[in-house]
Amino acid sequence: MNLKHIVLLLLFTSYLSFSQHFEFELDYKATYLIPKSNDTINIMVGENGKYLYTDSEKVAEGLRSSFRRFGSLDSKLESSAQLLLNMSTNFMLMKMKMGENTVWGHVNLTTFMSRGAKNSSELKVRLVAKPTNEFVTVNNKEFRLYNVAPTNKPDDIVAMAFDESYNLDYNAYFNKLISAAAGDVIEVDIPNGVLVYARKEQELLRLITLKKEKRKGKLNLDLTFE
Repeated sequence: MNLKHIVLLLLFTSYLSFSQHFEFELDYKATYLIPKSNDTINIMVGENGKYLYTDSEKVAEGLRSSFRRFGSLDSKLESSAQLLLNMSTNFMLMKMKMGENTVWGHVNLTTFMSRGAKNSSELKVRLVAKPTNEFVTVNNKEFRLYNVAPTNKPDDIVAMAFDESYNLDYNAYFNKLISAAAGDVIEVDIPNGVLVYARKEQELLRLITLKKEKRKGKLNLDLTFE
């Protein structure tokens, strides 16, 4: 997803859609290493994957670079970002702070990522995982690798490993997001469990830490006129 496009959309949605109220719970936090850039990112998971949340510095850095086009040129300006994805509706809520400026956005990822394009294919595509005989060691534990690929491109394989002791139901909650990203209606059929490792020719990510961390969140935004 292009961060510059997100910023443009948020500048409009922050004025047109300022009424939100809901509560949510997060259950555990996973921290990943991205070997290519040597960055780390934290993701919190709630209600078996219904909610995904991150406030990682890497997200704020990427958005800060996009905001420079709107006059924020100071690279040392203090910034932070919070992203909450409701995977059951495929809406993303975002709060970006940069110095004294704050922008809120509520984005329908289905329409935003597809940009109005409609799936013309009548072929049902599934994202499937086939178990292999290969194992990977992550944090002193062995996990079986699965070859994950869409049925219409069976050679486009990503090797993945999952920790089933931490519940994350991709099949229930990830269909909309993956379909929007791929531009096809895709059914997800991969193992339940938090992702701990991914590789496509080179290592894409590796889990560093995984721990239970209960947090309750509440959002109450309302802009009204009398």
